[in-house]
Amino acid sequence: MIVHVKAMHNKDEHICVYRRSTFQQMSDMVIHLKVTHHARGSVDLNSEKVFPCILCDRLFGKESSLNTHMSEAHKIRSTTTPKGIRCGHCSDFPFTTSKAYVQHLIAFHDYEKDERTLEFETQGGKL
Repeated sequence: MIVHVKAMHNKDEHICVYRRSTFQQMSDMVIHLKVTHHARGSVDLNSEKVFPCILCDRLFGKESSLNTHMSEAHKIRSTTTPKGIRCGHCSDFPFTTSKAYVQHLIAFHDYEKDERTLEFETQGGKL
């Protein structure tokens, strides 16, 4: 009975950052990311967390690795900023995560997800 409850009614769901699909097991989500979204990366299927880059198809096992990737590959210092991100094209402000900012760019400014560099400003100045 305990096994059934944990397997069937576990509230710890893992959510796909691309389509908001939910998965009970992290390994199922990693497989989904690799198969459905062609994500690349050496993430252990048994890991408890996975950190996907929202700008490209890379997966990371550590948040620090994702932050390094965001900085080096996409010229974004961090996946989040306490001051918020302001759109360089319009007055919409603030976006508290780069994911929200990229979703805004895709929806309102014809941004293509595979573009590699973003320029934007925070309340504290340019990043």
